[in-house]
Order: sequence, then structure tokens, then C-alpha cells
Amino acid sequence: MRPFEIFIPSHPKDHNVLPYVIERAFAYTEASHCHLVVPDPGTVAHLKSNKITIHADEDVVSFDKKKIKHRPGWVYQQFLKLFQQVTQTDYYLCLCSDLIMNNKYPVFDGDSPVMVVARDHRNIIKRYVEFNKATIGIGHRSPWNFVSDGPLYCKSLIGEMLADNGHTRESFMNHAADVINKKCIIADAELYSSYIWAKYPGLYTAAFSKNFMNGLYNESWPIERVEKILKKNPPGTFDTISFHSWGP
Repeated sequence: MRPFEIFIPSHPKDHNVLPYVIERAFAYTEASHCHLVVPDPGTVAHLKSNKITIHADEDVVSFDKKKIKHRPGWVYQQFLKLFQQVTQTDYYLCLCSDLIMNNKYPVFDGDSPVMVVARDHRNIIKRYVEFNKATIGIGHRSPWNFVSDGPLYCKSLIGEMLADNGHTRESFMNHAADVINKKCIIADAELYSSYIWAKYPGLYTAAFSKNFMNGLYNESWPIERVEKILKKNPPGTFDTISFHSWGP
């Protein structure tokens, strides 16, 4: 197994769930450290420890969101996930801030990196594939939907993806902002994994995770409801449990 750290960008709506996300991530992986990225570090200062570093998102990736014509908050979060440089390890497990692990999470198979993927090819989202074609010239390259709440990334391979297409991080973000619209938008795991599967087939091992999805609209998850669901689904019943909170 290679060394890796955890990277979690988080919106305030998910802050109630964060303590469970981080605690379980350390319990079910062998990550050495966690980097938590939020708009205002003061709102989660109580989570800081010798194993958790808190960053302001603008200190991690600086980009003018006014340049992004469609879903600027979503797109900026994709930039954070792909172009961060705060982790000390080349590999980093990029977790959604509402994903609570409920079983051992596959990260490496020996020294081979593992990518958690979706089984159903029919759920490939066309607007994500259109973005890939417009930016790195690669369509979808596997039987699976790559969109994942817990992908494993490699900073040096992301740098290689940019260089292969004549970009720096800054120039790629500007180009992305130019091409993004309702029918063409970035999804971090789809972009990265399509590149890896095209250029380095066999580098990653694909793994499947059984997820229990929960969702609320326009509200954060109350702690008592989170704890009730976790209690009803003890470790091993599902591999992960999601507590999505969708806004307007």
C-alpha cells in the first residue's frame, strides 16, 4: 500500500455530518492525515487536531467564480478536488463531505490504486462526457459510470493530464469556464478516470461499493436523524451511507 491522505471540500450545509465522515474515514482506511477545506475555517475550528488540517477554500484554489457561467459553486468544487496541492502525499482520497463509511473502504490493492465505480453504464451522464471531449479530447472509456463520492486521485497524474493537453492548472480552469454550459460541465471523477483508463489501462483496479443514499432538500441533516440512520444500519450492512442535502 502507498501512503495517502484524505481531502474533503465541504459546504456549510454538510458541517453537521462532518465529524462522522472524518471519524469513519480514519476508522475504515489507513489514511495518515485529513485536509478539510471550507469557505470559513472558523466554522469548523473545533475539528482541528494533529491529524486534521483546516484550510480556507480560496487558499487552496484561487479562481474567480464569476467567470463560470453555469453552476459556479459545483464547478469550483471540482477545481478544488482536482487541483489542490495541500496534501503531502501524491495520492489522496477525495471524499464528499456527506459520505460516511460503514465498512472497510478500498483504496489500494497491494500497491495498485483502486477506483470505486458505479455498475450501471446507462447512467453515464452525457454532459460530463461532452466536457471531457471539449477539454482533453477523450470520451467515456469503460463499462462503468465513474462518478464517485470517494475517488482516489494522484497529483502527478493530474499534472500529466494537464500537460498532455497543453495546460497549467490556471489555464485549464479558464478554458473550462469558457466551455461550460448546461450541456457540457465538469465532473472530477469522470474527467480523471476517463483519462487514466484511456492512457493507463490496468493501472487502477475497479471496485464496487454498496451505498445507502439519503437526501433532504433545502436543509441540513439534524444530528439525531443521522445517528438514528447509522444505528439502524450497523457497520457492514452497507459500505457507505450518504446524507445528501440538495439546495435550490
